[in-house]
Amino acid sequence: MLLLTGLAGNPQPPQPSIPPGVEQIDILLPSEGASGGNLAVRLFALMPGNRTYLAEGAPVVIEAPGGDAVGSLQVPRSQGLEGFVYIEILFPGGRFEGRASEGVYDHRGLNSIKALRDVALFASGHKPDAQGRTIDKIVRVPVLTQNVGLLTLSNGGAITVVTLALYGEQLQNIKYFIDWENPSNAQIVTTDAGPGSSVDCPPSQGRPLGRQRFSNPFYRGYGPIVLDIDYSKIAYDASLDRIFLDGNKNGKYDTVTDSNGCHSTDTNRNGKLDPEEDFGLSPMPYSAPGEKKHFSLQVIQSVRDAKLFSAWPSWLDTPEESENFWKIRDAAQNYDALAKKRSDLKLLILTSVEDHVQTVLGKPHIRQPFEAFVRNKMWVKLNPSRASVSAVDQRLASRSDLPDNAPNTAPADWNNYNYAYPENIPDPIFYAAAVREMAEQVRASSIATNSVLSKPWLASSAASSFTVDATSNVGAVKALNGVQGAPHPLSSSDADLTERFRAAGINIVRLAQDDGFGINGFILGSIFPDANRSADDPAAYNFGPIDRQIESIVKAGATPLWEAMYDIGGGDFWGKCCQAGRPPQDLTKWASVIQHVLMHFNENWANGHSWDVHYVEFINEPCGLGGFNCESADGRQQLWRTYAAFANAIRDYNRKYGRSVKAVGLGNPAGADQFARSTIVLDEFFNYVKTNKLLLDVFSYHTYTSPADHLRTVQIIRQHLNALGFTNVPLWNSEWNWTAGVIPQEISATRDQKYLSAFHAAHNAQTKTLAQDLLSEAIVYRANRGAPRPSNPTPSEYMYFFPDGAPKPAYFEWLIFSQIARETPRRLSVNGPTGTPTLLAGRSEDGKKLELLLSHWTQNSPSTQDYSVRIMGLTSSERWSAQRFVVDRETNELKPIETKEVSVSSDGTLMLSGQMAPWSLHYWVLTKL
Repeated sequence: MLLLTGLAGNPQPPQPSIPPGVEQIDILLPSEGASGGNLAVRLFALMPGNRTYLAEGAPVVIEAPGGDAVGSLQVPRSQGLEGFVYIEILFPGGRFEGRASEGVYDHRGLNSIKALRDVALFASGHKPDAQGRTIDKIVRVPVLTQNVGLLTLSNGGAITVVTLALYGEQLQNIKYFIDWENPSNAQIVTTDAGPGSSVDCPPSQGRPLGRQRFSNPFYRGYGPIVLDIDYSKIAYDASLDRIFLDGNKNGKYDTVTDSNGCHSTDTNRNGKLDPEEDFGLSPMPYSAPGEKKHFSLQVIQSVRDAKLFSAWPSWLDTPEESENFWKIRDAAQNYDALAKKRSDLKLLILTSVEDHVQTVLGKPHIRQPFEAFVRNKMWVKLNPSRASVSAVDQRLASRSDLPDNAPNTAPADWNNYNYAYPENIPDPIFYAAAVREMAEQVRASSIATNSVLSKPWLASSAASSFTVDATSNVGAVKALNGVQGAPHPLSSSDADLTERFRAAGINIVRLAQDDGFGINGFILGSIFPDANRSADDPAAYNFGPIDRQIESIVKAGATPLWEAMYDIGGGDFWGKCCQAGRPPQDLTKWASVIQHVLMHFNENWANGHSWDVHYVEFINEPCGLGGFNCESADGRQQLWRTYAAFANAIRDYNRKYGRSVKAVGLGNPAGADQFARSTIVLDEFFNYVKTNKLLLDVFSYHTYTSPADHLRTVQIIRQHLNALGFTNVPLWNSEWNWTAGVIPQEISATRDQKYLSAFHAAHNAQTKTLAQDLLSEAIVYRANRGAPRPSNPTPSEYMYFFPDGAPKPAYFEWLIFSQIARETPRRLSVNGPTGTPTLLAGRSEDGKKLELLLSHWTQNSPSTQDYSVRIMGLTSSERWSAQRFVVDRETNELKPIETKEVSVSSDGTLMLSGQMAPWSLHYWVLTKL
């Protein structure tokens, strides 16, 4: 996985093109917080399916982003908010894909506070944009400017509280805010109560295992503003640059490593932290390089009282600086001030059983705001009602484990989490249910009403209605038909897939690392098996297996992507799931071998070829399968040095032979949840690349997730690339698909390979539709059967072909994308509902052909889906031939199931409609007569 860290909240992902069902409007908003300049703000009018907004109007919700992120202009992550206007903000100094807010980012200080105030004034109809327009003049539907709320996500709550405490009298139209597991005071932002920094796991373990056990053993109890934590054992280990609570008072920060590679201070290995063990203290996450570390005020005061340093260190806040810093960033210090300004404000607090950051028993970060509102006689409630959640997703209506908490009623026992939501409720549903409930609270003008959710402007349509603008051009249609696994068969009983690949327009093929053993070996340990041999000796190399693979890729008309993995001379092994390897032991020889392999591919060296192999990817998943410990500073430095050897080897090869071979990396797994924890290491890598002027021609990553989560992941990665100056570096998903083994019961019960393939066809088509603006290549895992594995001698079946080469349904998804990209490459703008199905539309350059692809996929059992498509911008009375193709579990070939003639109406529109079976594609080809 791509490592990123951050305890206070999730960095917000950026936005691709306008997705179906969303009208996107960009504005500039003058703000004092932007040093008198403008803020970049984006509005999303969330269209309610096939109905228009009613005259009553649309409520407004503003997202206050989490962590220390500057914000983004992302697609709203909530589902079920049709009929709302959703607002995103870039704080002063924030940048996002060519848009920027002026001013300087101050880590949620007064600049950011004033910026949020001004966005709230704009949403309320009281402040015009830079063109003098108020919100109701910008959005094409009526706007309820007196029904405005904030959705505050993990540390977005603190800035919201402070903004309302300072400027609440100006913000009377802000009626509520929603708090999702926000850290409520400085000790909770920095996780003093737990987990602190007392557990540190390698990336292969994902989220630290058993992190919930790492509560601070010196936590003594709850307090309404300050938690009672015993800091008397505070210490500093200079060798590790670590401030910590020294349980055994030996002056050293003591850790152990468990069998999973996790480092923790649980030295007696009893599954919890004891008072005789150490507890690592953390500063506020996301501190910029060179900036002082912002520990909690209580830690800073304890450092002073204990006289840990003879001279106060320059890298640490002084007590005075800390007090000023937290005065406007600590929500608990500002609740009572907020109540004096806005006693009518309502608060809905979202919390699930296992918090996404905090570990201490009793959820003090939930209890502090709840009790603050109660003591100030304000309306507050824990979690949306069961009816609200069921209204967003009817499948949850039968769930008896969803809490139904009454307003202003505290739990009988804060340590018993029956007031919290179970972990398996997706966050977007959680958010939408909360926003809908609170907007209806405002609408009903009664704090006694909990769940009147039947109004038309809150209802979602069961049908999907799309509008396509045939005159538009939002970019080129990309087939994204890359695949992992060469067409040359790895099993003697399987067919050669070269002609199938060529027919499907496969443009790039990555060699799968799981095929790297034995006679099929093409990893470096197989190509150069004896590390003691000279890299200049042609006889030291075994090129036969990899030559067969590369040759078949070239014959198929595709570009090879070769991975320089793992170490020369062996060191590879079968891990828990996949082929893995050790980090290179001799970087100089390793780099030389990489150059000689390229010489063999391209320069005819060692009885070689002239293939022009011009993409080389770095070690496969270096922070996991590649063997690097990216959780430690030393492990990361080892990785950066190895990448430098890789990049410089390619640079030197290019200079010597006049080539332009591209360096592709890092090739780590990535998910949206993982990126929320990994910012520091990603930034560290990019800064290392910039500082050392290394090649990074393509940035690659891996993911196995839903189309929506995949989209969010790629948005986040693009945001980080742009923010760090890599705006021209293309983005490849060099290994992706749906999560193996997570298959709906209807499919797994049938054991029908074609049904499973149709499931993947819909998943992959939907993913590629959503990622059109962001990805340059997408390389799916995989089309053929894998080579026999040591742990599983029977090759696994994959999703595109039967062993004899006959295509499964997913193969026809390739054909469709290839045809759309070739015949109708001008991608058209689409408006329609969010969710499923998705719609991709293209037009030929001469305007005589239109092609549309609808993809219907959900993780669980979808229902049959009706849809209609209205194509605008055509010439009245034109006649078109319309062919409809369907890809589903019955598909054996791509042929039309319906052909008809359609006419353009007098207003220049043409209508299509259909009904989609679960996990299917509908492909329309329209030709002007």
